[in-house]
Amino acid sequence: MKKMSRKILAVVLCAAMLVGHFTVIPQAVTAVDAVDSTSTTPANPNLLDGLNPDFETTNDLKNWTVSDKAAVFQSSTIVTEGKVSLCIKDASADAKQNAISEQTTVIPGDPYYAIAKTFGTTHGVLTVHFYDANGVEMADQAVSQSVAVAKQEWQALSVQVNAPEGAKKAAVEVSTTVEGVGVAYFDNVAFYAEPGDTITLNSSFEGGFDAAECLPEGWRGWGGKTPLRQINTNLNYVHKGKQSMKLDVSINTATNKNTTTGIESNFIDVIPGLPYVYSFWHKSEPFATGNSTSYVYVNFYNVEGERISTSGNPIGTSAYSYSKAFNSVNS
Repeated sequence: MKKMSRKILAVVLCAAMLVGHFTVIPQAVTAVDAVDSTSTTPANPNLLDGLNPDFETTNDLKNWTVSDKAAVFQSSTIVTEGKVSLCIKDASADAKQNAISEQTTVIPGDPYYAIAKTFGTTHGVLTVHFYDANGVEMADQAVSQSVAVAKQEWQALSVQVNAPEGAKKAAVEVSTTVEGVGVAYFDNVAFYAEPGDTITLNSSFEGGFDAAECLPEGWRGWGGKTPLRQINTNLNYVHKGKQSMKLDVSINTATNKNTTTGIESNFIDVIPGLPYVYSFWHKSEPFATGNSTSYVYVNFYNVEGERISTSGNPIGTSAYSYSKAFNSVNS
């Protein structure tokens, strides 16, 4: 398949912001030989294509069922990409406001994942609903994710689920919480079937390690070196296997400035225009003086090795147990 100008991709994991440390174990979305490895996977087409999932077709929510047209509408005030997002205004602490997509066909037992971005003063929620052959919702099979903390910055929401036995259709819902009051914006909603071929990076963190540069094989570094960037062998901070990558953030008490660190994968070829999915396991903990926030960036480079775009998301703040993070990005 022909490769074009936007050719090269690299994944960046970093710890930043306040004092703390961040431990990350990348893991593939699909089964690969190296169990603990980062993968960037070409995804199947967005099953919501044609249903205005990015809300860019203005004055057109005909493919979405909204709870209240006065409270759920398209807006150009806050957007992550393009010119328009979906705005949900919730004035009640007793009921949620929402928008639910048209239904799309699913195969029982197959894996699916939904992705969206949210921004606001109240918690944004992403939910996948399933329906049987008679169109009846399988209410006990719905799966949701809410942001941990409502923020006036874009945060990623993701739901990964297997279609239950008897399911024929699925729909994606974006909403506020029942008890929430405030405004939540949503953008870039997607619903994918099982991803395509897996591209596995050389990054299991179980193998070799360059002690001088404090780097695992297959990764480059930026920011501070030792002791900020370390291979961790304490099993309390390992998700699987015997090692993980530990990234610390330190603070200079005299200047009150942070020193951050991160690792960037080696380059891999991508095909322009295709969506790719990345995933990994992460865990972050604070020091006594503050919290840590960890980030993942996906950088695209041209054939000359010049960076031409970057996409970054916060992926956790002081989460004491491991959780899986995954998202989608277009090349």
